[in-house]
Amino acid sequence: MKTYLLTFWNSIRGFGSYQLLFRNPLKVTLVYWFLVCFVLAATVVSLQYIKFRRMLPGFASEVSQNLPEFSFKDGQTVTSLKTPVIEKTGPKPIVLDPDDKITRPPPEFTNGMFHIGKTKIKVFWAGAANDPWIIPIKGFPDGRVDRDFLVNFGTLMGYVGAPLWFVILTLVFYLVGLLQALFFATLVSFLEKTIQPSFTFEEMLNISIYALTPGALIVTVYWIWGMFWGLLPIPFDLVYFLSYIIFHVMGSGACRRSLMPPDQEDY
Repeated sequence: MKTYLLTFWNSIRGFGSYQLLFRNPLKVTLVYWFLVCFVLAATVVSLQYIKFRRMLPGFASEVSQNLPEFSFKDGQTVTSLKTPVIEKTGPKPIVLDPDDKITRPPPEFTNGMFHIGKTKIKVFWAGAANDPWIIPIKGFPDGRVDRDFLVNFGTLMGYVGAPLWFVILTLVFYLVGLLQALFFATLVSFLEKTIQPSFTFEEMLNISIYALTPGALIVTVYWIWGMFWGLLPIPFDLVYFLSYIIFHVMGSGACRRSLMPPDQEDY
């Protein structure tokens, strides 16, 4: 682990330090990038989970105020109210309809509707022609749907969703980063034929992967700043690609100088 921490430090501390990295075995570089993605995904998911847990009680209280009285039992909706019940307190009306009498949003529901049927919850989006998002009630625990129910269910979903989101995010970061590095390494390799001294494809791929680290770190810090204190006016993608290009070009330049004979380094 100490080796990978040193590699991380060399990938962000300066362009000249890439001379210590570009000859690494590709296997070491791939493991290093996976560990970076692992830590970044863990950071993002952890902070999002903390934010979700803080917001959940207030969100549950707000939603429960607009809910008619009903319960879930054995995968079905149960209520003593005369149905359908329509609550128009929010931008997306809530329709309690265990008899499934309403199949499409009425014309006046321009934002769609939240339809609670007997065995399914259907979320209709803006535009009645769109297919609804269907959620089976069978997966919900039994009980009256109120604030406590929503808090408990949201907490359970957080326990299940956070690890799943962590795995997905790690793989997405890893694959997207590799595809970007492969693209730039392949692009530059065509130019290498006219430049001396030249890198091997593996060496260029190493540089392309290590150059991902500064941009990923900057964007993560930028995202954390925006999460707590508001976003800065500079777009995420511009910050990321600008830092990537700078470290890729300057890092490869430093590595190329290390390949030159001593009497040509200052040429």
